[in-house]
Amino acid sequence: MRKKHLIIGAGPAALSALEAIRHVTSQDEVKLVTLEDCLPYSPAALPYLLLGRLTEAQLWLRDEAYFRDQRCTLVRGKEVTRLLPGKKEVVYNDGVSDAYDTLLIASGAEPVKPAIEGLEEVGAQHLRTLTDCRRLLAELKTKNRVAILGAGLVGMKIATALLERGCEVSIIEKEQAVLPLYFSEEAEVYIRQTFVDHKAMLFMGKAVSCVKREGEEITIFLSDGGFLTADILINATGVKSRIPFLQGTGVRTAGGILVDKRMGTSIDQIYAAGDAAETPDFFTGEPKISAIIPSAVSQGRVAGANMAGVNAEYEGGIPMTAFDFMGNWAFSIGAPMLQQDPGQVLKQKDGQKKKFKKLVFDGDRLIGGMFLNEKVDPGIILHIIRERINLATHKEALFEGTKPLSDPWLSSLKFARTNSR
Repeated sequence: MRKKHLIIGAGPAALSALEAIRHVTSQDEVKLVTLEDCLPYSPAALPYLLLGRLTEAQLWLRDEAYFRDQRCTLVRGKEVTRLLPGKKEVVYNDGVSDAYDTLLIASGAEPVKPAIEGLEEVGAQHLRTLTDCRRLLAELKTKNRVAILGAGLVGMKIATALLERGCEVSIIEKEQAVLPLYFSEEAEVYIRQTFVDHKAMLFMGKAVSCVKREGEEITIFLSDGGFLTADILINATGVKSRIPFLQGTGVRTAGGILVDKRMGTSIDQIYAAGDAAETPDFFTGEPKISAIIPSAVSQGRVAGANMAGVNAEYEGGIPMTAFDFMGNWAFSIGAPMLQQDPGQVLKQKDGQKKKFKKLVFDGDRLIGGMFLNEKVDPGIILHIIRERINLATHKEALFEGTKPLSDPWLSSLKFARTNSR
């Protein structure tokens, strides 16, 4: 019997689910609904649009012809405001309802709004949607001094784009380090110094007490009594799953929607993927949001297969972060900051060249890596971790790069997997 698959969202997870469904069936109806009024894109690409490395025409993940070829309806500019699981319906912001047989919630994430006095009144900006980016670009035509709240990955990518545009950039972070979730102090110190060398003003270990606007100028007051001024204030303190429409539905949530390995929620025929979902972690099996594109694509593929009636399971999210900044490159994967026995950690640094590399092992299995300005193939490192390859006699060779990371070598290692799945 022909089914209707409804997908909330049009990002990487949603598109991957669509393709998985079409791989199984060409007959079922598929509809993607996005609250934005444009073609699908990835928010991760917005800093490149801000910098001018991409045009809007280059931003789109898919075009109109793609959806025609996939026999899929793309509905733009509609927001889901209610979910009625008992009726298998969603209700949109215009009051119209829509039925489904299976539902995928891939609604993404939205900015966290910290409890800072005056933040709304001064018109603090974000960089999460294309509309946000267009608004920021319009302001940058006449303004040059920008303050960024938050030194996480989003904040630092925005800072990179603005510095390369020639803006005066201030970064305020309550922690003592930039990118604290991704890089240890040994690598972070080089990253931070690069930003200082490019004239960024860093206010580390500082909380913001309130912000005020006087005319065109915004004053940011710090908890230690200090202050700074800017023309534009950007809130990059974090994001949360965009799932307010799930209140009272019975769909189990924590930070995001709790799902099993099939990407199924607590309600039958409702699935979740991407930034909206908390999936089992690869290492621990505990629920965790894996807010990176490779995870979203994998989760969407698993969800789409199950929606179409083919059993598939997600192996779990492996954290992975790549950061390209001012001619430098940093990469972190897995669990590189776990405190391990010294014999389980290999690391090396070169302060003059701002180079750092670190591999972390659990027995003979690689569980994490951290690299700054080092030649490394992220795909191969991910493969070694995901396949739980036994590296008993290859740790030093992998670290030093004396053994070429070629397909034949990896193929030989595939036969030496551990049994710790």
